[in-house]
Order: sequence, then structure tokens, then C-alpha cells
Amino acid sequence: MNERNQQFTPEEVDEQIDQLLHSQQTPSANSQMLADLSTLSERDLRIIANVRQRLEPHFEQHQRTDQVRRPGQTRSTTGDQPVADRGRKNPMQQGYRLVEKHRTTHYMLNALVAVFVLALLLSSTFVVFGILSRKATPTGPNQPIVVPTHQATTVPTNIVKPQSSFLYVRKEDGIYKVDPQSGRTLWYHAIDNTVEESVTVKDDSVYLVTMSSDTSQLLALSAQTGHQQWSMPINAGIYREYKVTASAVYVFVQDQSPNQNVLTGKVYALNRDNGKTLWIRPTLNTARVGAEYKNSVYIADGNTLLALDSKDGHELWHSTVAETSIGAFPQVITNRLYLQSSSLVAGKGWSSYYYAYDLDSHTQLWKSSEAVDASGGSAPTIVNGGLYTSDQQQGWVYAFDITNGKKLWQHDVGAGIASAPLVVGDALYIVESNNQVPTSSHIVALKTSNGAQIWSQSTGDFTIRQLFANQGKLYYGMTDSKVVVRNLTNGEQSSVITIEDKSTRKPTVTMPFITIAP
Repeated sequence: MNERNQQFTPEEVDEQIDQLLHSQQTPSANSQMLADLSTLSERDLRIIANVRQRLEPHFEQHQRTDQVRRPGQTRSTTGDQPVADRGRKNPMQQGYRLVEKHRTTHYMLNALVAVFVLALLLSSTFVVFGILSRKATPTGPNQPIVVPTHQATTVPTNIVKPQSSFLYVRKEDGIYKVDPQSGRTLWYHAIDNTVEESVTVKDDSVYLVTMSSDTSQLLALSAQTGHQQWSMPINAGIYREYKVTASAVYVFVQDQSPNQNVLTGKVYALNRDNGKTLWIRPTLNTARVGAEYKNSVYIADGNTLLALDSKDGHELWHSTVAETSIGAFPQVITNRLYLQSSSLVAGKGWSSYYYAYDLDSHTQLWKSSEAVDASGGSAPTIVNGGLYTSDQQQGWVYAFDITNGKKLWQHDVGAGIASAPLVVGDALYIVESNNQVPTSSHIVALKTSNGAQIWSQSTGDFTIRQLFANQGKLYYGMTDSKVVVRNLTNGEQSSVITIEDKSTRKPTVTMPFITIAP
């Protein structure tokens, strides 16, 4: 018995616990629990010692009081008369009673201490279970138990789910909002005139332009119901393009004139809520309405970049490029603006450069290291540190570094490119078409890192004008009011959504144009 006590003394147990706790730099779950138990044990021992220290003087005083009694004055347990009145007791009996009383006192002291020890052990057990229940979920073996200190756990009262995206389909007879999962039409807004290809969804509104032989108008519809919110007639010229920003809708209208060389026009800034005109600014050339940054809106007028006050349209600053015109609308990413400028080169077609500006200092950062063929090309796609563009006629795809304008790579798809580059993750998707009869088109996926081809899938004998991606799927419109859905990873077709005609007019056979937005 003594040998066992010597082998497992408290000092040796504490020493072994300390060695276990310091045996590895990153504590395991078991060592962390032992550390917590050691801390609780030390606290409990201090409390027990304090209780015993406070109780022992009282019991010792009580013991001394019982021992210091005059002979013959030991009280009877059955009455208040002295024992001497009924006969003197044997002194051995008196000593025996004192020993018994002292033993009882000692037992009472030990019992009280035992009660405190039991209470402390129970409380420590609950604390340990609480720690284990709050520990972080391990991500591998020997992961530490994370015990937050002085930090309350906040449980959210409502969990916001990711917004669902919908198909907004432009057809000859109107606009459809479609659930991409079920293919069900959620609402339909009839349009009598021709709808331009571009349909923009911003916040809770859908914007589009309708055109007829004698007039055009810009419409705003409710994205929830499809009901018209407002309309703006365009009667003073020829509509060219519009752009929706966070604060306004900007529309460029070219002046009508018998002289075909007249390129002047006007830029209208409209209130997004009601379509009322905020301001009008004349332009000297064909304008490309762009994006906003802080309190400025950026517009390309010929070969000049204009920074206008978004409140009243007055000029804040401008910058002129060396080329003939700015061929695509300016794009703003954080505090940087990117644009494409082009010139017609004899015998070569259109040659394009790219520029970057710092919008805080109003200075040019760089011009692309070399020109690229961008005949009929669309606006570049800027994402993930790269600028991606294409040559619609020659079939080239280019990638530039947006930090310095250096060309990263170029890829020849072998035919004309019919769509703007779509970038999702580490892949770029374009549509190539041979522009012959019969037409043969393919969707091609390239790596954004080096332009290497990932996959190519035939789309048949019709040309796709635009691609959209949503939740790992690729969407595009085709004839007979259908939307094709493909997998982004391999291009294989997964489903076809048929948009049911809602109008009483002759069913449409032209390709629907789609937009994907919440």
C-alpha cells in the first residue's frame, strides 16, 4: 500500500502532466484537456485548503472547551443535574467520552471537507464537459481544442440564403422571366415593337429599348412582376446605346441629318426611378457611355475620355488617346478605368490598343505593349487580373496583364469569333463561327493562364451571339425559342429549356437573347 502511494504521489502525477503538456509545441486535444483539468484541480485544492483552514480553529476551540471541565461537573446526557449528584463516574469513562467526542469532531470536519471536495469535483466535471462541447471541429489528427475566452457565441436569428438567378429572355414578342431549374415562365411582358438585343437587369428593374420605323423608347419593367415602371420616348434622333449604373441610366442618341457624315449627338442622364431627364450633354462624335466612380461618370467622345459630374454633366477632366476613336465603352474596376482605342490601318484593318487610368489621380497608368487586331471586336472582359479580348473577324483571342498592359498570350481559334469572351474561374469561353454557308459554330473553352484549349463542342449550324454562366452551367439561346444548357467543365449538353410563346402573334423562330440575373 505504501509502495503504491510512493509511486503515484501527487507531485509525480503533476510532473508527468507537465511533461505531457510540454512534449509537443502544438498541443493535442488530449493534452489540452489535461491542461484544463490541471488548472481546475489546482483551483479546487486551493479552495479546499482555504475551507479547512477556516474550519479547524472552530473545532479545536470546541475541543479545548470540552476537555477543560472540572472533575465532577461532567453533564449528564439525560438531564441538567451534575453527574456528582447521582454518584461519581469512573475516570476511565470520562476519558473515553472525551476521546469519543474528539473523534466525532474530527469525523465532522472530514465530512464537511468531503462535501466540499465532492461539490468541486462535480462543478469541475460540468466545466470540462462544457469545454468539450464547445471545442472547435478538428480538421485533422491532433488538432487543438479551441476554447473561446470572454467571447459570447452569437446565433443568427435569420440566415440569408444565396439569391436565385433567373433567365430574362428577349424574344420578338416580348420579355420573359424564366426559372432556369424548371423552365417555367414566371412572367411575360408583351412588346409590339422590335426589342434591341441588350436587356439589362439592375436591382429590381429590367431595362430595354424598343424600336420601330419611326420611334424608339427606353422601358423600365419591374423585375418581380414585369409591369412597366416608366418609359422614355426617343424622338430627337437615332438611338445608339444605353448604360445602367448605380445612380442613373445614360443614353446616347445620334443626331438625325441628311448628311451621313454627321456623328454628333447627345448623352441623356435619366433618373432610374422614374425616367425623368437629369441633364443632357452634346457630343462631338459617336459617344460610348461608360461607368461611374464616386461622383463621376466616364464617357468616350470620339478619341477623348471625358470625366463628367454625375449630378449635372459638367466636365471635370479629360484625356485624349492617339488613336482615331475609343471603340468600346470604358470600364471601371475599383479605382481603375480601362478602355480600348482603335485606328483603321490601310491594308490591315482595325488596330487596337488598351489603356488604364488611375481615377483618383486622373493619370494614365499604361498603354498596352502592342496593338492587336480587333476588327469588329466587342468590349474586353476584365476579371481576375486579366484583360481578355477577341478579334471577331480573324479569330484571335488575347490576354493582357491589367497591372502593366503587357500581353500574356494569344490564341487562334481558327475562325471568326461571334461572342465576347466569358470568364468563369480559370476558364474563358467564346463562340467561334466559320461565317460560311452552311454555318458551323463551336463553343471553345480556354485556360486563362496560357490560352490552351480545354474543350470544344459543336453548336450546330447556327451562330450564338452571347454566352451566360450560372451555378456551373453555360446558357445560350438558339432558334425555335429554346435555351440550351451545358456543363462548364466539359461542354456537354445537359438540358434544353423551351420558352413557350405567350402572344397571339405568329410563333417566333428567331434566336432569343438572354440575360441571367437575380
